[in-house]
Amino acid sequence: MGAISLKLPEDVLQASRRCADSLHLSMAAYIRQAVERMNSKDAGVTPGKTFGRGLEESAQRKHARQP
Repeated sequence: MGAISLKLPEDVLQASRRCADSLHLSMAAYIRQAVERMNSKDAGVTPGKTFGRGLEESAQRKHARQP
């Protein structure tokens, strides 16, 4: 499993902690579920259409450049 590091505004971090606590989840599990939900078809987002050229296209280009 890969790992990421992210910086969140303090208010977002505190709200996330409260939500994770109320759901009896670790912060990692809470954030993982949030990402999975946003990546799902249920989120109503067409992959590649969300952020300009799309995250998937950017990731593919980056991967293709690596030796």
